[in-house]
Amino acid sequence: EAKMQAALSLQRADDVEQYTRRNNVRVFGIPESATEDCETKVLDLFNNKLGLSLTSADIEAAHRVGRPLQPRQRDGDNDSDSDDEQRPRAVIVRFISRKSVYAVLSNRRKLKNTRLVIAEDLPVAKYQLLMKCRNHDNVDNAWSSSGKILVRCKADNRIREIKSASE
Repeated sequence: EAKMQAALSLQRADDVEQYTRRNNVRVFGIPESATEDCETKVLDLFNNKLGLSLTSADIEAAHRVGRPLQPRQRDGDNDSDSDDEQRPRAVIVRFISRKSVYAVLSNRRKLKNTRLVIAEDLPVAKYQLLMKCRNHDNVDNAWSSSGKILVRCKADNRIREIKSASE
């Protein structure tokens, strides 16, 4: 009984956090520079690569997330991938309306076969669950939609919503 209540409380907290992130997207792969205007960079991406017509009035905030990258010190190990060393931090974009979020997310497939990726902004727990699902042997594909984790199983090719790692 107490464990179920605790799990339910955690689920509710996660749902509330997801609700606060519903107007956000994360953009991965935008090159990083010392003096940059993230809003201008993402507007350029959305309008020129996705074919949208968004303006700065549609964006509440846009900034990098995570620690600034420091170049790694080479210690004679040539096995490390230089691409990883240069991977830019993600840009989180908060839109004024969900209409803009849906427009961006529904057009993100136009970035296929590029180094650019646009994803929903998920809470840490949901993101970790998504990564577990993607790496699971019985899962053909895993993605998020409206804050829900969805998977296509290899066995029956059906799409299911996953709420916990135990599923």
